[in-house]
Amino acid sequence: MKNHPPLRLLLLLVLLPLLFLSACVQVETDASTILAAMCESQPSMPAGQVYLKGAEADETAYADNELIAALFGDGEYPVEFFAVNDFAFRLSAHPLPCEFAVLRCVSPQDAYDVAQLCHRRLDRIRLAFLNSPYSDTVEKAQIETRGSYVLFALGEDPTAALEAGRRACRG
Repeated sequence: MKNHPPLRLLLLLVLLPLLFLSACVQVETDASTILAAMCESQPSMPAGQVYLKGAEADETAYADNELIAALFGDGEYPVEFFAVNDFAFRLSAHPLPCEFAVLRCVSPQDAYDVAQLCHRRLDRIRLAFLNSPYSDTVEKAQIETRGSYVLFALGEDPTAALEAGRRACRG
């Protein structure tokens, strides 16, 4: 049998990049798992509702375009939201500042753009609770991007929520 070094070299040049690429593939944590960790980190929370991407229209976890437009788009569905692959958010059932969200985007740049939607949402919440007994709670709210994820924490202990979210992102 003849030795074919050029064929082996070609095979090596084709397979080596594929090997490196497969080593870089990372399994992403779903948004609902991260949201659950964030909510569990809170000492207490008022009753609320969780909304999930992929929930069916007849399920309580269903978030229609109107709800997303009201929360993140000033009444219009925000174009930035098209870059959200997965989301989970929890809203308070009472008029209290207690809200958590996890939004997984296509890319880190998209996450930055979606984080801006969350900052605008927080600005509207600040305005709603201005000069109320809850204004200090709203001021402690935190929004963070982690790679392609956006974490939004508004509640009793937003720092603990973000720490729990970071741990859940790492899996």
